[in-house]
Amino acid sequence: MQKMIVCLLLTFMTGLTAIEEIYTAVDRPPLTRKRLLRIAEKQIAKLPIDRSELEVIVDEGNKDWHYLMPVLRDSPFDESRKRYEVFSKAVEGKEFQVIYFHPKRIEGRRPFGDTTTVVLDIKTGDVLLVYPKR
Repeated sequence: MQKMIVCLLLTFMTGLTAIEEIYTAVDRPPLTRKRLLRIAEKQIAKLPIDRSELEVIVDEGNKDWHYLMPVLRDSPFDESRKRYEVFSKAVEGKEFQVIYFHPKRIEGRRPFGDTTTVVLDIKTGDVLLVYPKR
């Protein structure tokens, strides 16, 4: 009841946008894995990358991401620390899902580099980060 009153007051004071933002941020359940993959694939389609040459990996629980972040933060290399700053700022205060687009394996091994990382807000589907920018 209290939430309804707040929403009605905000709607009266600022218009329909406020109520939409409240329900988007608070009450919306996370998007499905399938929906997040579609959004990420649309981002990849905008890039000069041959999608047929990529393997898609959804980082379940963002485990790889959480492993990588301290490595970047504590790196002796300025470029890695700068990447940490960009990455951490993009996801600050967000619930997110990381999806990697790796080059397909050759003879059972993944080629080094050329991975594109797409990070999405799991509630809104907003693209928080596409790295590297091409």
